[in-house]
Amino acid sequence: MTDNVIDNTESDEDDQDPALVTVPSAELGDTVFVDTNRDGIQDPDEAGVPDVSVTLLDGEGNTVGAATTDAQGMYLFTDLAPGDYQVRFETATIPEGTRVTLTDQGSDDAADSDADTVTGLTPVVTLVAGESNLTIDMGVIVEEHDLTLLKSVKSRTGNTVVWSIAVANQGPDAAPAPLTLTDDLPAALTFVSAASTDRASETSCTQAGQLITCILGSDLAANESWTVEITTTVSGTAAVTNTADVRSRDGQQGEQILGNKAGQAELAATSTPGVIPFTGSNSGLLVLLGLLLMGGGVGILLNERRRSALR
Repeated sequence: MTDNVIDNTESDEDDQDPALVTVPSAELGDTVFVDTNRDGIQDPDEAGVPDVSVTLLDGEGNTVGAATTDAQGMYLFTDLAPGDYQVRFETATIPEGTRVTLTDQGSDDAADSDADTVTGLTPVVTLVAGESNLTIDMGVIVEEHDLTLLKSVKSRTGNTVVWSIAVANQGPDAAPAPLTLTDDLPAALTFVSAASTDRASETSCTQAGQLITCILGSDLAANESWTVEITTTVSGTAAVTNTADVRSRDGQQGEQILGNKAGQAELAATSTPGVIPFTGSNSGLLVLLGLLLMGGGVGILLNERRRSALR
């Protein structure tokens, strides 16, 4: 005899009651870490990155969860039904001056970085009932660059002097824009003009008293350079030392070497204002002097011959 009442009790004689099945939930997560040695693999001594936003997408690309990494750089999505998922690390929330490291390096999926270097999106992950997948990571590297500055006197014509300032990035990463070059002119110099000779469309220069500021509006890639020429006039006869320095957007952050961001050039002293000092032999002057002496000697010889003829 059956009672057609679903109760699943031991005393119930109704063998038509369906079984109640509970499907264990799954979980997905792991870490955002600083890839100190830039190899795309999380080493035991590499710290986590807090406050990075992480989005969970289902197999259709719909957002089904959101999290933020904790103080250790960890995140976790729980109570997930079996199925396909993707994790998107929001790259706009990683620390300024960092970028996503290499993807899928080495043979250990639990230690590599899984995020696309541009989008922060991981490959699709398929979870089964009860699975705990704690292998979905992203590594970030601190961008490093090394700006150097070389300043020289390019030319001098009378009292007009052209100063050349060459900035180079030794890498390994791009120096982030804007780059700011400053030249605080000494009192003996009067500003005339300033412009870039190789990145004119990306450079703007302004004057505020004796301070000249030129700004490069684009990143300076590794192994690339930026040259600015500043034209001044000079007064007086004493030697003049002119110093300039350069900084990227983040100032000293990311700089590998701090002592090579400034450079100076010296304008030699002159005996007369606006006249380039004579520092060596001048072949043209010597030839002219020789011709004058030769002409004088010929004149003396002809004069002596006239006197002899009159005697």
